[in-house]
Amino acid sequence: MKGKDYTSCVTVAKLSMVTVLLLSLLTGCGENEESNELPKLLWQPTAPTGTTFIQVILATPDDRLYIGTSGDGILRSDNGGNSWVRSGLEGYMIRSLVRSGSMLFAGTGVKRTSEYGRLIYREGGLFRSDDGGLHWTLLGFEKNEVLVFVFGTTIYAIVSGPSISGIFRSDDNGDTWHQIPGISAPARMGLHPMAEVNGALFLVNWDGLFRSTDQGKTWQALEFDRWAWEVCSGNSEIFVVRYVGGKQKMIYRSTDLGETWTPIGYLELPSSFLVLDTTLYVGVRGVVRWSEDGGWELVGLEDYDISSLSVSDNYFYAATWSGKVFKTKLPR
Repeated sequence: MKGKDYTSCVTVAKLSMVTVLLLSLLTGCGENEESNELPKLLWQPTAPTGTTFIQVILATPDDRLYIGTSGDGILRSDNGGNSWVRSGLEGYMIRSLVRSGSMLFAGTGVKRTSEYGRLIYREGGLFRSDDGGLHWTLLGFEKNEVLVFVFGTTIYAIVSGPSISGIFRSDDNGDTWHQIPGISAPARMGLHPMAEVNGALFLVNWDGLFRSTDQGKTWQALEFDRWAWEVCSGNSEIFVVRYVGGKQKMIYRSTDLGETWTPIGYLELPSSFLVLDTTLYVGVRGVVRWSEDGGWELVGLEDYDISSLSVSDNYFYAATWSGKVFKTKLPR
């Protein structure tokens, strides 16, 4: 990604104007600091989705889109966001959406109600679609909150609820599940508690950071402070978000599979993470990105609270809590 030299760092004051609070840009910003320019992002709105509270967006390589909502189930676009149709699981809170080959998996949240002084758990569970989201099959974990992830051909489910809690894996597309011993589900689940880089899996929870080099069969606790919240990865880099109080979370970066960590700055209420090449993109109030050469930079949509980010072969997509979806040409 070569280009003209420019002063790459955005000041903390400018980011504060859009309520993206970077208390410390530890990479350093100065008037004379120069780096290779990253592509600018020109965001365009897609067609109205007809819903609100988008929890997650999933883009397939051919620009088919799925959005999971807080109560309207799943909506689908077969034309890159030019139109939307309902695609099942109406009434469910969709916590996660992943794709494995031709199959889709949806992890859902629970609803809690009180009847005669007793707490009742409803809905929840893990679902699979074999036909592009037209029909869904319940795989289990009903009345429990589920986040689902795919690494290679293995499906992982992080389950938390009144009847069962833990990390489960499936090697047959969710038909059977095996609980992974010795590791607990996060007490409070962010949307991104698992990631993979160079064949190693990473899991965060309140106790810290864990790594597996045998596809999740066994886990090793790494030296890391408590209150880890989210993790994401790309190429050989890993980024971990750690809760530090109030609305603030510190972002850490590792390039040696979690052996050492460097803090790269604070963010206020980060909600989605994505790594393209070696650049980290984060959804906050707008979209910000971080690169080793350029530090932090606001790259658009500063009028919107971003809930989720995803990419296809052609476009970079951003969904908002208010029910909008934007896209821009994939930066190269």
